[in-house]
Amino acid sequence: MRTGLARVAVVAALCGLSALAWSHVRLHNPSNKQPLYWSNPASISVVIQSAGSDDLDGSEEFAALRGAFRAWNELDGTTARLIENSSSAQQARTDWWADDLHLLLFDETNATGYFPPGSGIVALTPIWFTGQGRITDADVLFNGAGYQFTTTAEPGRFDVADIATHELGHLLGLDHSGSAGSTMYPYVDPSVVLHRSPACDDAVGLRDAYPESGASGALRGRVMRASNGAAVAGALVVALDPEGRQAGSALCGTNGLFEIDGLVPDAYRLYARPLDAPVAAHNLTAGWSIQTNFAASVLGLPFAVQAGNSTDVGNIEVPAEQEILLGTSSDPFPLRAPSGASTSFLLHGSQLLPDCTLACSDGAISVSVLAWWNGMVQFWLHVPPGHAPGNADLVVTASSGVAARLPGAVEIVPPAPVVSSVLPAAIDQAGGAVLLVEGSGFRPGAHVALGDRIYAEGEGLEWLDEYTLRVTTALTHLGLHDLVVVDAAGVEGRLVDAVQVAVLPSIESIFPIAGSAAGGTEILLQGDNYELGLQVRIDGQPADVIELLGEESVRVRTAPGKPGGPYLLELELPGGAVATGLFSYSTEADPVLAAIEPALGAAGTFVTVHGAHFTPDMTIVFGADEATGLGGVEAEGVSFVDEHTLVAYLPALSSGAKSVMVSDPEGQAVMWSAGFVVTAQDGGGGGGCAALIPPARRGPGGLREVLAGAWWVLALAAVGALKRGSRRTLGAGA
Repeated sequence: MRTGLARVAVVAALCGLSALAWSHVRLHNPSNKQPLYWSNPASISVVIQSAGSDDLDGSEEFAALRGAFRAWNELDGTTARLIENSSSAQQARTDWWADDLHLLLFDETNATGYFPPGSGIVALTPIWFTGQGRITDADVLFNGAGYQFTTTAEPGRFDVADIATHELGHLLGLDHSGSAGSTMYPYVDPSVVLHRSPACDDAVGLRDAYPESGASGALRGRVMRASNGAAVAGALVVALDPEGRQAGSALCGTNGLFEIDGLVPDAYRLYARPLDAPVAAHNLTAGWSIQTNFAASVLGLPFAVQAGNSTDVGNIEVPAEQEILLGTSSDPFPLRAPSGASTSFLLHGSQLLPDCTLACSDGAISVSVLAWWNGMVQFWLHVPPGHAPGNADLVVTASSGVAARLPGAVEIVPPAPVVSSVLPAAIDQAGGAVLLVEGSGFRPGAHVALGDRIYAEGEGLEWLDEYTLRVTTALTHLGLHDLVVVDAAGVEGRLVDAVQVAVLPSIESIFPIAGSAAGGTEILLQGDNYELGLQVRIDGQPADVIELLGEESVRVRTAPGKPGGPYLLELELPGGAVATGLFSYSTEADPVLAAIEPALGAAGTFVTVHGAHFTPDMTIVFGADEATGLGGVEAEGVSFVDEHTLVAYLPALSSGAKSVMVSDPEGQAVMWSAGFVVTAQDGGGGGGCAALIPPARRGPGGLREVLAGAWWVLALAAVGALKRGSRRTLGAGA
């Protein structure tokens, strides 16, 4: 399928008359030829309408559109910049005709009135401007009613980024180009995606419209007929760099004068050709005077361009008209020629006879013709490995010596990137995840598309080497998304369904972080987004979910495991989203708390902790966080009496109930909530024997079995001590 991209629609014009010095192929006011321009080129606001395309289920079209913004913004030597307004209120608007809104909209029902049934227009850009050419509004409209769009090269559908980059060129003020390799070439084919990356010809146009002072130079001159010296109106003048690559082009005015502005400093050779095919006068804004009854000129001597200067090249003479023609609007330009490969092509034309020869303006690219059929030629292009990207001409020469040049028809591209793996495969919607992208052919200047987002170097993307990229994600639409690496030349590598974006669970703390290899350790997981039906695994073995305590915590009991670690702990939601942490298994049994005596006291109090499975390297911490085991104050001078008894002095703490945690260096731990009451230093009291029976217990084992009947004795002792302590505190004397 091949169809024309619409010329920019002139919706309203406030016209005036003035003289004009015309240079590049720019959109202009048809009444007075004033070129169109933005008065604030450094901050041209654009908005992506939130509905997107009906043809795409996910959000990939938003990334494609943002990639188109970036393609123009990456051009140097110009002050023009597209700035996305991502306000949800602006994105929800559909009043594209409003002057304060420059909208990219998929028109699915012909609500705009621009796309009646049978329209051959895939997209267009209505522009409003003043008589002097100042743009007051511009919007990009996609014909969703008549065509289908894609971001994944689905056959018969048009690539969103390819179309958007072209239309944004119009929004910036550029007309269609006579170069077959330009993004502003007026025709599009579902098989073509290379308009995603503006060519040198497009860059020259933008520099001409919005130059960065002193960054580039110009070539100027006049096209005239060799037969009589008459000026040629509307001739296309093309500049080739020393390698034979197209650097820029311009149209002559009615007096035959031209100026190619925006050229980077170098030496260029020029030629002129008629604007007859595949791009013709009807592809341009109304008001141009185009003459085509002449043949292409030969290449002249090179002319040097210096930054900030305009060099006069004098006259370019063109011969009389001839019949030979190469390239028509039915051919899918530009022709994609990967470096290091041989590619077969078929082009249409006229007078393509067996006595003709075919060559490329880039001498390093060889051409092998397979067959001539008068109206067609079939050939191979052979591009050396590592050959730099860019556009080159094809030149057909008849036996008489008459030649036809097809400007920028061949686009040399690098081999497409290959994405082989992306880890992790699931990330949280909120962003902040770090993705490691592995593959090949990753070149500096590429960007990564994921969901509705794109990531460029310095903007969430880090280029490590040609095989590895690192991406730090931002807030992203939910769903299963392809990850796409898009080279600066427009070619891409894609891993389908590479990343699941979800509301993921998180594990912010695990307490304790180690347990007995015999199993039965109760652990508390704290984080976010927990829900019923979640599962927990440690080293691949399921743990028993005891209780879901809300969206932020869950209590589980471990199964037996192999001593060692730390092992991967996985918390998986019913939908498959996983959060991970670490947990270790020990050959030692988990510690158990049975009693603390006394149960209250001030700093310096001699405290005895009773329990089981104590070891000499254990610590006692008062006031640690009950959920995480973090914080608190470690007791001083902890003494190991035996596996049932630890002794320490109470550290300085604020008054009140404090947790008591006993732990070892490997992370096995047990904690009592409010296990000890710290009294004020001058509050008196205390004395005698006291013990506290915990209201809740964390850790394995049966307390009655461990104490072998001592439970009730300790309980009675605690009651007696508290009574005696009360009498001593309230009494009048010792």
